[in-house]
Amino acid sequence: MDKSARVRACLKRAGVARLPPGDADDLGAYGLDSLLSVLTVIELQKEFEVTIPASAVTDKAFDSINHVASLIPD
Repeated sequence: MDKSARVRACLKRAGVARLPPGDADDLGAYGLDSLLSVLTVIELQKEFEVTIPASAVTDKAFDSINHVASLIPD
């Protein structure tokens, strides 16, 4: 599974009910709010076995799947 698919799985597990069709589409338009962003960070940290610093958790970082994926090192 590629990084984008794994990020999508994390968003689903965090409780985002609908995901956009494209990785560059606005997640906020699909229901991502601040609480779901925090829950997504937890899921990302578990899935990718990384620590995401609080300073990286910004509105911009969660505006699309591409930006969420950029939080995860390659």
